[in-house]
Amino acid sequence: MKNLVVLFFAFVATLPFTGTDAQTISAATLTWTETFDFGGSVDIPVNIHISCTDGSIFASGHRHITVGETAKLSAALTKFSGSTKLWTVADSTANEAGVNEIVEIGDNVLMATMGGNFLQCRSSVDGSLRWTISPSEDALALTSYGDTIVAIEAWSYSPDVFLIDLDGNVIRTFPLGSNAIGIVTPQILGNYLWIASSDNQLNPTDGYLARYDMRSGDEIWRVVFPCAVKTYVSVDGVGNSYVGLTVWDFSGQLNDTLGFSHFELLKFDAEGNKLWETKWYGRPDYGYEGNWNNWMQTLSFSAVKNAVVVGGAVQTDSFNSGNRLAWLAIFNATTGKEFWSDRWAYSTGAIINQVNGAAFDGSGNLFVLGNTFTGSGTSNVGYLQKYSFPTISVITDPNAPAPSSFSLSQNYPNPFNPTTTIRFETASTAPVLIAIYDILGREIQILVDETLNAGVHEVRFDGSSLPSGTYFCRMVANGFAKTTKMILLK
Repeated sequence: MKNLVVLFFAFVATLPFTGTDAQTISAATLTWTETFDFGGSVDIPVNIHISCTDGSIFASGHRHITVGETAKLSAALTKFSGSTKLWTVADSTANEAGVNEIVEIGDNVLMATMGGNFLQCRSSVDGSLRWTISPSEDALALTSYGDTIVAIEAWSYSPDVFLIDLDGNVIRTFPLGSNAIGIVTPQILGNYLWIASSDNQLNPTDGYLARYDMRSGDEIWRVVFPCAVKTYVSVDGVGNSYVGLTVWDFSGQLNDTLGFSHFELLKFDAEGNKLWETKWYGRPDYGYEGNWNNWMQTLSFSAVKNAVVVGGAVQTDSFNSGNRLAWLAIFNATTGKEFWSDRWAYSTGAIINQVNGAAFDGSGNLFVLGNTFTGSGTSNVGYLQKYSFPTISVITDPNAPAPSSFSLSQNYPNPFNPTTTIRFETASTAPVLIAIYDILGREIQILVDETLNAGVHEVRFDGSSLPSGTYFCRMVANGFAKTTKMILLK
């Protein structure tokens, strides 16, 4: 009779249950790649925007054209539906300017240039030009404030902010009220503006993040980042800001193994308090003292995936070499822990490979804009990529009594081929980390990395892409830690 009871409970433990789901990102999968150009001799895509209305993709950048014997830049914009290129528009004359920022309001696409000091409004449907204005002699950084365009002087030590209606009329101007220069990726939430700057007049070697009141123009708070030569910011729906930095440390603390250039990603709450910080070197496997040519070029936040993506280029050679690999890294927005990262050369023989823009769509897919260069004048290629993320769902049993302790059960079935279920319990609300490791202790996959309420949960692990062997499942939560052994038998 005792054996029957044991068998009964073993059977019940294997029954699936339904309940609430939470999601965790796993490794990224490259879905497709599309190469493109703007129709110039050398074209460089710079920025990407995902339409909030229909999910179409806008890629902007520089088109090189020749005027007489001189090569100059002109602004260009391409629209995609998925991987299908719909149209490209570009100025017919050289304005010595490429598109730096894109903002979409209704069926209007606003483009601000980084050299020609003008703002263009085009139709998001066919790219036709609606108007062009030059509110400033400075390059402009763009965002939106409801149905109003916000253009900020990007390279002035005393920048002005221009509020512009959809007919191209400047309806209000106010000084930013700070010593700022190198403004990129301005963000607005409610009545507040966040800017990231790669320089400031008080200390030109420092970058900073600042928050302003749009109604008065007053600065509310500022955080300074020593030696930050590039800064990017994205703001979530509750006012948390995510800041990415390229840092050059010239203070004499040169790391002879890793070089003086490194990256940082930080999270701040709405009041400017730091919540977490992570740092890393672009190329830990290249030990050049002058490893300077590492750049963060983009940063984007996804509420759907609760993730932050950063990307750019990392040096692969000595100080005098411009050889670079493209790179991406995705981090958990709650904890700052890295989900996934990759470095690559887009094509054989490419000297320069870099990511210039990245953005999530409303479903959590990631679109990446980059370019590659092989060294000759006409060899520059722009490309658009889509990454998807297999979603891992944590299912919570709504009918189970509240556990009295944290626990991790043996996976079932075990051995398994290729999927198995892992059941675990949380006695209180707590951050939970569950990860799979191979026999050498290398992390294979993070299954859970989020805060869960008290309850009985389960998550499935798929070993389809792994060879047969012994693996380990480890859970860490609220001081509790346990590891179980799993056998994948194909």
